[in-house]
Amino acid sequence: MIIDEDSYPGVLVLRPVGPVTADAVRAWLAELNDIPAYSADCQVIFDLSELDLSGLSREEVQRIVQGLRHRADSGPKRVVYVVADELAFGIVRMFTTLAGMRVPRDRGVFRSMPEAVAWFDQSSRG
Repeated sequence: MIIDEDSYPGVLVLRPVGPVTADAVRAWLAELNDIPAYSADCQVIFDLSELDLSGLSREEVQRIVQGLRHRADSGPKRVVYVVADELAFGIVRMFTTLAGMRVPRDRGVFRSMPEAVAWFDQSSRG
């Protein structure tokens, strides 16, 4: 996973790499434990724009969500996902809906980094 703490002040950008499977997501989540900046009060953008999500089935997305059950009390409370295309947008929106039932977080899905950063600014103003 590529970690970017410099491009957007106050925002931690994480760019997972490789094929997307439930096992890969578990490995990425394990990596988060070693990132000191990944905490309850940070703002995180998961930049998924380079990943190919087209091979994910609904069942695989559900397996990924199941894997989140032990993370309810860890990590940031506000998370944004950036995707590259309409298919990925739909898949990640499905994921955020299902994940919201397991792990409460404010989540957003956007098609660009500027939109994602703007969401943090707008949602912090209430």
